[in-house]
Formats: sequence, structure tokens, C-alpha cells
Amino acid sequence: MSARFSTESVDSKAGYGMVPAPGAGVEHSLCAFWLGNRCFGVDVGMVGEIVTAEASITIPMARPALRGLFNLRGTPVPLMQLGDVIGIEGVSAKENAVPIVLVIRSRDLLVGILIDRMEAVLAAGSGRFSTPESDENPIIRGFFEVAGTPTRVVTVLDHAVLLERFDQLRYVDSRAE
Repeated sequence: MSARFSTESVDSKAGYGMVPAPGAGVEHSLCAFWLGNRCFGVDVGMVGEIVTAEASITIPMARPALRGLFNLRGTPVPLMQLGDVIGIEGVSAKENAVPIVLVIRSRDLLVGILIDRMEAVLAAGSGRFSTPESDENPIIRGFFEVAGTPTRVVTVLDHAVLLERFDQLRYVDSRAE
């Protein structure tokens, strides 16, 4: 997948199920960030902060999505590779000298996602939202084309599905594996 989408590719797909979803678009601002060649967005209400993880420790026999733990002002925080969590092949943060971490906070959940770089906070209503052609990956809520930049398309992740996947990774019965 290319780093950016052209207006032509977005518009040509509109005739095949990618139509603006009135009332089902982006109701809240999005935190947009890069993983590999793709720009993703999550509801800004989920984002606690963006930090660098100066040091982290690996967890023996952990699932592939869990890259380790890092210290956030005295609190151990799981460090996750989002590509493994969302199940999209080829989507992972590059190995940075000092990893950049998007900290997700939701009720009792605190998790860090490795990202390549922060893009922007996109205001609700500042672009066009389209739904995906199919529902083969329920974590993809849709695509947000930023107004004034027809080549900038953000893959919007469904916050409920994302939180559910983090929750599934958190509570694993070792006897079941």
C-alpha cells in the first residue's frame, strides 16, 4: 500500500461501496499518526499523551503484539505493536533509536502503542468520511479524507473494537494455550 492515496483512488472506490456515511462519520476529533506507510486515526478522547520510551524491558513468552513494558512516571505500561493487535499485515512501527509511544487511556486500561510519528489532531468535520467497501476487518471504521489535502487519507480505527482487542490481550488464560 502506498504512503498516500490520490484523489482518483478515493473517488473511484466511492462507486463501489465507499460512500460518505451521513451521521456515521467522525463525531470527535482524531489523533492521526503514522505506522509504516499508512496514516491511522483514533478518537482523540482515547489518547492520554505521546511520549518517548527511553527504556523498555521485554516480557518472556509474551504474545507477539506485546513488545515489553516501559516506565511512565513510575507506572509500568505495556508497549504494543499495533499492527499485530489490529491484524493488518505489514503495519508496524520502525525500530527507532528512541521509540515514540502513543499512550491510550480508557477507564482501567493503560497501554502504549509504538508509532513512527505523530501526524496531527484532526477536528471533526474537517474532511470527508467514507465507510470501507467490506467488513472483512471490523477494526477499520472508515477513511477520513482531510479537507484541502485530497491526497491525505487517514484510516480511522473503531475505538470499541480496538479496546476490545487490547482487553483480549490483557486477560489470557495460560492454560488455554
